[in-house]
Amino acid sequence: MIISMFIFLATLEDEVKEAEIKSKPKTKEQDVKEKYEKIDKKYQPVREKVYSEPSLGQKLKATVNNVKNVARNAVDNTVGYGIAKYQNYKTKKHFKNEPASNDEITYLMHGLFQNEGSQWRLAKQLRKEGKQAYHLKGHHSLPKKENIDRTYEQIGDFHNNTKLENVKNRNDKFSGHSSGGNIGIYMAEDERTAKYGIKKIQARAPATYGFKAKSIGQKLLLPFAKAEDASTYEGMKHGLEASKGKPAVPIQILAGEHDNLVPPPNAVHIHSGGKAHIKPKVLKGKNSTHFGTAGGEEEMNRVMIGYLNDPKAYKIREIDKPTNLYKPTK
Repeated sequence: MIISMFIFLATLEDEVKEAEIKSKPKTKEQDVKEKYEKIDKKYQPVREKVYSEPSLGQKLKATVNNVKNVARNAVDNTVGYGIAKYQNYKTKKHFKNEPASNDEITYLMHGLFQNEGSQWRLAKQLRKEGKQAYHLKGHHSLPKKENIDRTYEQIGDFHNNTKLENVKNRNDKFSGHSSGGNIGIYMAEDERTAKYGIKKIQARAPATYGFKAKSIGQKLLLPFAKAEDASTYEGMKHGLEASKGKPAVPIQILAGEHDNLVPPPNAVHIHSGGKAHIKPKVLKGKNSTHFGTAGGEEEMNRVMIGYLNDPKAYKIREIDKPTNLYKPTK
């Protein structure tokens, strides 16, 4: 009888404690975590179907091959910086001489720990195809709003400096890599973008909704990219805010099959309050790594420019199933 009474009282105490916990209002941290995990769970099946993970042999081959992409990227971020500045000078000169020119401009933005020089080779290939390229400086250490405002300031300064005409009716594009791709997606949800003549956005290896670190590379990167770290309150809060927007300008997302920093599943962009999403086009091949899609690898640049020029590759809400390596028609 006494033992039964003890059991009853212990059970009653647990129930009281549970009721007290339920009656307490949720903290901001708890609320954000619950909302983020709910949306994250909803889109997990979508991420799993984005692509088939490469075999171990393919991964090793891509890793070995990626050494030269990393080395090239290091050179581009040093020597290439001056080349990129000269390319901007040539683009400015072109439009100063012909402010009414309808030549298409592609604004390029680099990712975290990169500078304008990282994409000078991509700009060179764009120019060969008759496009004008203009490098934008990414301020990725600043809060999202400030980074975006600084981006528009640079574009506005370029327009004013060249006295560019008929800006609102232009059909220019934006192509950003990694954190630069994130900025592009945010810009697609900003009414200023179309007013600045940018009508399409290409985001390469973006991760606007954030993710939890799994690979060694991600564990090294995320401490410096807190907004994308979904293991923290700050990262989950940022991810929820990023998912609230609704694209007004068509977006195209590209992700490399062998990207270990932002693999294709992490490049799925969730928007419209978690009601819609955009899946990435998965780039194939041994150079489809994070540094391979950064703007310095010739084959990947050819592929990315092909998608940039393909009107069918853009969607406002949801992109169809990922395709194989893009091969421009001759």
